[in-house]
Amino acid sequence: MSAALHGDGTSVLVSQASPSSSFVAYRLGLNGALRTLGALSTLDPGLKPQLHLQPDGALVAAQWRSSDRVLRRAHLTASGSIVSPANVTLPTTWPAAPVPGEEALAEDLNGFNPVLFSATNNQTYLLDRNSGRMGRLNSLTFERMEGYDLPQLVTGLSQTHFYALPHNSGLGVVGRPDDAPSQIEVRELYWDCFPQANTIDTDTDGVGDLLDNCPDVANPAQDDLDGDGNGDACDIDKDGDQITNDADRLTIPGENGAEPQVIDLSADADNDGTPDLEDDDRDGDGIPDSQDPFPLDSSNDGRRNAWSYDADADSVSDGTERTRGTNPYTFLDHAGIASIIFATEADDGHRTLYRGTLASARDAVALELPATMNPHGIEVSPSGRFLSFLTAAPGTTETFAVYDLREDTLLFERNVGAALRSISVLDEGASAPTSYVATQQRFGDTERWRVSRITVNPDVDVTTLFAGIDHVWEASQKGNFLIFNAFDRDCRECALTYAMNTSVSPQNPFRLNNVAPGARGLHHSVNSERFWVYQQDPAGEITLAEFSVSGTDAQPLYRYILPERFTEFQSHTGLPSSPRVNIFAASGDGEPTMIWYQNTQSPLPALRLVPLAGFDDPVVEVRVAP
Repeated sequence: MSAALHGDGTSVLVSQASPSSSFVAYRLGLNGALRTLGALSTLDPGLKPQLHLQPDGALVAAQWRSSDRVLRRAHLTASGSIVSPANVTLPTTWPAAPVPGEEALAEDLNGFNPVLFSATNNQTYLLDRNSGRMGRLNSLTFERMEGYDLPQLVTGLSQTHFYALPHNSGLGVVGRPDDAPSQIEVRELYWDCFPQANTIDTDTDGVGDLLDNCPDVANPAQDDLDGDGNGDACDIDKDGDQITNDADRLTIPGENGAEPQVIDLSADADNDGTPDLEDDDRDGDGIPDSQDPFPLDSSNDGRRNAWSYDADADSVSDGTERTRGTNPYTFLDHAGIASIIFATEADDGHRTLYRGTLASARDAVALELPATMNPHGIEVSPSGRFLSFLTAAPGTTETFAVYDLREDTLLFERNVGAALRSISVLDEGASAPTSYVATQQRFGDTERWRVSRITVNPDVDVTTLFAGIDHVWEASQKGNFLIFNAFDRDCRECALTYAMNTSVSPQNPFRLNNVAPGARGLHHSVNSERFWVYQQDPAGEITLAEFSVSGTDAQPLYRYILPERFTEFQSHTGLPSSPRVNIFAASGDGEPTMIWYQNTQSPLPALRLVPLAGFDDPVVEVRVAP
């Protein structure tokens, strides 16, 4: 097995199942997950490859076959794509075709035994292990680079092992000195300190090829906007957004016969219209660069966007997002998430329900609802198609309504004959939800509440799921577990949270001790049995906490302190066992309205925000429709 460590902390491993099998490349993530990148089937299974990391995060697996002087290379891009290998035959002399009559003057290369290393602009150099002679690969040809020879690196050493120094800034070698073979000697050389570094300067810009991020194009300033080691003067994608400079344009049609306006986005990594040099959040992740540990990494997983096939880690590839017209740098904007739903409330208490796209929430439009409806407790069904809500404040209405987001129409309003405190979709049919979980007053007893299953088919049928505690405030169910918070007295701040496994008999609820008393905002994650609540910790901090039910209690997964201005992301209590995506939406009271969302595929999962502005009335509830 061979391994190489990326600057982001992840590793690339190249291994064989048996000595005769093909090499397979794997990426080992920071969370210990191993992902297969692909088979390097064209490499020789009989030769161990040397792994060579390039500044942009790509990997070259190289093999040297001395019998026919062939250097075999397989290229693995930073995003995991396998590039067809290239075979380069090293000549036996240099020049390879000596000047007629001067054959005796040609340099003998028969003893050249190469080790590869990279320099800026993905240049690939070769160092002769035996003599320190240098060469360079130009596409499929070999070029001798006498001016960079390094005999001092290998002279007097045997049994040598070479390695690239961090960020490819130099070379190191470990070996046994000839005059003390029982000892180990380490030698390192950094290119910035290499006296001969400027010996060869192809573009005559004052920066030697070995250090030049554009060795063939003069650029003495060495500007590199995306920091990928390829200078802007020769980088086909200088902002690192995986869109070539000539295609990185936004065309706005002209009005009334005017010429279209073309906006150059080639220096705008997140394509938000603000050039990177003026943008204080270049990757568009909602975290200012001054506070962002990874300012060119929208998912904050330690791998810059240009090195990732899914920059925002939303499980939809960047290429797919561009094809579908969604933003590959915004987690909440992809083809699997359709809408943002939110309610505003006027001074008289009347609410308006809005629907907008995640890419442009400010352009949201109001849903057409009867004036008698005042939506509260909005919930989205697991598929994201249906919206359920109470038609008035919790505890004051006997009716709920369902809206079809796909058909953009109000499906129905139903009266259950007793006041409701919450309603959420449990099962969906082909054209409308068929059953719901609700907290509801007991019929004929206005002081007692229960958890019910409501079926609409088309008549309303109500079945009691639990009625052992007088006051139930919220209930929600995903899978087998019904979660609700309740207390024997009318004390919302005293309410405890319970779970009940509906798949076993008898169905006895058990208290979830890890959820603090008074928790509210009970909300299941999208397509997940994990649930969220707001709760106040013993220290008095209001937190947003996620739990899963395990055994007879709730296991805390994440706990986020809600910062005062919603601008910081807080650390988590643990990492998920496997990549997954949860979404939770909420808004702040007295603060700028936000959508909170979480991406747990990142080793630094963070709650991020999207501000909602331009509405006269405050936004009081927010949901995201998957």
